[in-house]
Amino acid sequence: MNVLQDRLARFFFSRRGLTLSLSLSLLILLIYLIQMYGKAYRENGYDFTSYLLSSEAFFAGTNHYQTGGPFPFIYPLFLCVVLFPLASLPYWFSNAVWFSLNVSALYLSTLVLLKLYLDSLSYKEITALFLVPFVILTNVFQNNLLNGQVNFIVLLLCVLFLKYFVESRKLLATFFLSAGISIKITPLILIVYLIARREFVYVGIVLASSIFLIFGLPYAIAGEKTVVWYSQYIQSFLFHSIATDGVASNGFTFSITSMVRFLLPSMSKLLSLMIAGLISIVPIIWVQFTSHRNVTSEQTLFFSLYLLAVPLISPMSETHHLISLFPAASIVTPAMLLHSKRHWQIGILTLTTVLLFLITGKFYDAAAIIAIMALYVSILWLFFQQSERATAYNNQKHDAHII
Repeated sequence: MNVLQDRLARFFFSRRGLTLSLSLSLLILLIYLIQMYGKAYRENGYDFTSYLLSSEAFFAGTNHYQTGGPFPFIYPLFLCVVLFPLASLPYWFSNAVWFSLNVSALYLSTLVLLKLYLDSLSYKEITALFLVPFVILTNVFQNNLLNGQVNFIVLLLCVLFLKYFVESRKLLATFFLSAGISIKITPLILIVYLIARREFVYVGIVLASSIFLIFGLPYAIAGEKTVVWYSQYIQSFLFHSIATDGVASNGFTFSITSMVRFLLPSMSKLLSLMIAGLISIVPIIWVQFTSHRNVTSEQTLFFSLYLLAVPLISPMSETHHLISLFPAASIVTPAMLLHSKRHWQIGILTLTTVLLFLITGKFYDAAAIIAIMALYVSILWLFFQQSERATAYNNQKHDAHII
């Protein structure tokens, strides 16, 4: 550990560091709250306005996918069901509650994830460290909060899945993953995590529960209209996203899918999606198989890698999707401050690269792929470093036993 690394670690874990982290984070969030209300009360509202209108339409028996708003509702019906209490509140209050829920979900995700990665961290220390990824990814957080997106809620559900799964409370874990999938399809990627662990029974439970929440529960409320609405949803959104053409005006975005299609324009979107999936996921599965230890900290590394794969595969590249970088950025932060000088160098390089290329990505979408890949490589490096230390320790124990 070098001098600067030691001083920063001491500062973040001091009362001054905690005060700075809380003060600056709350100030930024207050600014976001004011900006959010500015968007919420525009003539056409924002994404959360669409969520509320769709929930009201669903319970009124009309097509929630065709509310006439400028922000199309592109989620399964389960979100309409769970948002009904908020849709029943005064608009100003429902927006305040939604903003608070999302901020709380982000903070709780940080606490749970970093406690899983490094149990020696106290909750105060994690709160202080929260400032680093918060500043690095501030553009992503701002985009999510100002547009009233649901991504922070989904992230928390995924993190809770990991927490309860590694704690061997697997049935409870499947509930959280099923809920995440039923709100937004992207957490389906964590099914691959379960398959790689040969947890086939729980794969079946997650899929069955997701089908119930996505289709069964809405059908119990709306009846046969659910079938009609979902057929339109599949044709207008899912099929369109996977099967139709179209790339960003600058050639490609920050997904490998769009990059493959930019390099091979005659290739279908479905095939490019499959290639991107293989490129993104196969290395993660490989490291899962090379790990013969069921160590919680390693599972958090695998988890963060799977989430990083989401924006690399997704056929749609939007700024709010980059929330998938948050777990990896959060993990790199304490690893950078608390481990070796080499960890410090890799961490500084990684987080600086992420910050610079996310800023560049505001003007040129494809630049953000460098930020994603920097975190992807850094997390892989952390895994191999941890594995090497464990192997060296076991060898020392073995040699001592022989002596």
